[in-house]
Amino acid sequence: MRVGRPPLSLGHHGTIATERIDGGRFRAAARLRTWDDKVHRVASTGDTAAGARALLKERMTQRLRTSELFVWRSLTADDPFHELVICWLDDLWSFSDASAATCAMCERIVRTQLKPAFGHLAIGQLTRDRSNSTWIS
Repeated sequence: MRVGRPPLSLGHHGTIATERIDGGRFRAAARLRTWDDKVHRVASTGDTAAGARALLKERMTQRLRTSELFVWRSLTADDPFHELVICWLDDLWSFSDASAATCAMCERIVRTQLKPAFGHLAIGQLTRDRSNSTWIS
């Protein structure tokens, strides 16, 4: 009879596995148990195996920090738009395989276009009609 993996403790990650992918790059991946008691697969890519592992560890640290905040409080319709943007950008940086240039471009668009247009609104005040009339082309 085979024994299964032991459960991860809250705030800890499992073994980091690395593999070579297309283009000679490397992917590092591991399971992570966040503070809300959910297990997530987190991955990152890099030019070297060590670089991919380092980026993965940074992403897991950010993921844990974000999950700790959400354990205490979730966003509601009454929260300001900028809090939603902070969570979205954190997810983009932490959990996607988007390049650093793509993430930086998204941050710039949020800072220069979305926050000036919608920053004074609560999440629940954002509607299709309001966003069409407020958006700057």
